[in-house]
Amino acid sequence: MRIRWDMGLGKELGLVFWSLTLFEAAYGVWSTIWPLWIEHLGAAIGTVGIVLSLGGFLRPFILLGGSWLSDRVNVRWMLVIARLTMVAGVCFAAFARSWEYLLITVFLIGFGELVFPALHAHIPVHAGADVGRAFSITCTIGPSFALLITPLIASLVISNFGMKGGILFSASLSAAGTLFLSQMDFSKDRDFAQAAEPGSIRDVIRHSTTRDIVIIHALTIFSLGVGSMLLPNFLQDVRDITPATITLLSTGAAIGTLAFGWAGLRLRFMAREPFLAAIWSILVTALGYLLFAVSPWLPAIAIAYICRGGFFATWQFLVATVGQYAPQHLQTRAFAIIEVLGGGALSFSPLVAAALYGWNAVLPFIVSIISCITMASVIAWRHRRGLGTRASEIAPQH
Repeated sequence: MRIRWDMGLGKELGLVFWSLTLFEAAYGVWSTIWPLWIEHLGAAIGTVGIVLSLGGFLRPFILLGGSWLSDRVNVRWMLVIARLTMVAGVCFAAFARSWEYLLITVFLIGFGELVFPALHAHIPVHAGADVGRAFSITCTIGPSFALLITPLIASLVISNFGMKGGILFSASLSAAGTLFLSQMDFSKDRDFAQAAEPGSIRDVIRHSTTRDIVIIHALTIFSLGVGSMLLPNFLQDVRDITPATITLLSTGAAIGTLAFGWAGLRLRFMAREPFLAAIWSILVTALGYLLFAVSPWLPAIAIAYICRGGFFATWQFLVATVGQYAPQHLQTRAFAIIEVLGGGALSFSPLVAAALYGWNAVLPFIVSIISCITMASVIAWRHRRGLGTRASEIAPQH
């Protein structure tokens, strides 16, 4: 079977596929090095948590401001400029002399987050009725392959050029993704918004299903983040594993995410109900945290990293659920809110993780496991109540 560059999704979703694949590849390299780099430049573990969390305070202003601006300016060039600003911030971090300079990076990389709600809202516009499949391919399968390959390359880069080389490698991947972003056409998104009454944040809150999914998403990401955000520091400080090896081990997370992405395409119940699929990805991630906490054995840590792939899959399963059930005129705002709250939860989790880590390095895993089991139960309960009518089954408003 011939493999097309657009993965059979059409031009627009093909561009989304490659943009998100490269952006997540960049993030996969960056997220492993970033906490270690902050510590390398002289920050205590508590300070590392604070720096990791600062982006969460800026995120609401950037994302909600970008959501408002997207109705008034050329969306494509707004996103390109925002992403290039992020690339500049990452490059700046590579040449910082002390951790205080990294505060500038925190500010600059926040603008790069504008791309995700815009692209998530772009997917249903071009996906037709099969929104779940489009989300699985663009947001899970592609990024998972990237996260499988890039850590192998990044490990070699770090071994030869140090963490600074890894940071610059991350910047180059993000710049490559921006090239695909610059070729997209967002005119249909705006045409639809003009054909229906544009949704407001208040409208999103009033729509009970969308509101509940957004809140569940934020609480779940916080629960997962507590166990994940200081994982590289734990492996280096407690398990005495080098940064290059940690980066190599992180390919396991991509294998786990890829497995969930494949299941989301091939297993009917997961393809139709990504909300239920999130239960499985949450519990598998919690199992990985348990292995990290109890075992210093390297093969067990490798298996734990595979389980950790459920973290990224959970985010995408819940985003896909919003794409399925949020009315189309609310989706742009809904995706912006999910990025604000989900990203804020992810940014706040290192503060809690750092405090727990200061008492006992294993505590972040224990707290995260308990929280994950709780959120899986909440999702099961909310699904039993019913989620309502799918967006694809509702006639557009005119």
